[in-house]
Amino acid sequence: MPGGDLRDAVLDATVARFQHAVLQRAFGNYTKSYELHRRVSNIEQLFLRALRDRPDPRVLDVGCGDGYHICLFNSIPAVRERVAFTAIDVSRTDLWLARALAGALSYDNIRHVTCAAEELAFPDSCFDIALCSDVIEHLPRPERCLAEMFRVVKPGGMAILTTPNESSWVKALARVVHRGAPRPIEDDQVHISTKGFREWRRLAAEAGFWVTAARRGALLFGGPKYNRHPALFALILLIDRLLDLVPFTQNCSEAISFGLVKPKAS
Repeated sequence: MPGGDLRDAVLDATVARFQHAVLQRAFGNYTKSYELHRRVSNIEQLFLRALRDRPDPRVLDVGCGDGYHICLFNSIPAVRERVAFTAIDVSRTDLWLARALAGALSYDNIRHVTCAAEELAFPDSCFDIALCSDVIEHLPRPERCLAEMFRVVKPGGMAILTTPNESSWVKALARVVHRGAPRPIEDDQVHISTKGFREWRRLAAEAGFWVTAARRGALLFGGPKYNRHPALFALILLIDRLLDLVPFTQNCSEAISFGLVKPKAS
């Protein structure tokens, strides 16, 4: 990419991210920050679990965007020295930004590849771990993405999937309360394959995975309306933490993280 085109691509991507953040009132959005904390914590715990007893793991990030998750993983002690990452995305601009960020942080253990989540350009059983975070709900054929992750993960390897949970009883209640209200900006025609907890489990099983972990995210996604009512958010936060102590409450969150294991050959 020539220098002028490169600068234009970076500027366009920066403006788009800034515009997205402003429209969602993301700056200072402490309720949304809590939801992000829950999701990232779940991903990190599942990632560390998948790393156990793997001497030289190879990790694939499906739909890497700007490379946030791989940079986060590389900040974990000893990960950078032993893990080889491959990041894929259909957006060449996002991949350029991911490369630039990795270069600025001197992360030389990341390979960036342009390809689609539904058509992974890799041979069978070549990765120990595959991550797909907040991507699959944007795909017209999410089952194809799951099948491709199953194909490229080694037997005994793990796929980590995070996605909105359409069947959350909290979300269902919110629909009743806000019936007739305008849809939030972040939900406007971007999540084309939203599904509920049981349906995501079914699709993962149909792809061949064993669902070995299901971790609930935050009770609510958060947003400006909760920022305006700190007492309400404090109550939501208390309920959210209490639910962590109760079994079988995975369906009580607006997002879910799955640990999916590819069975070893018998």
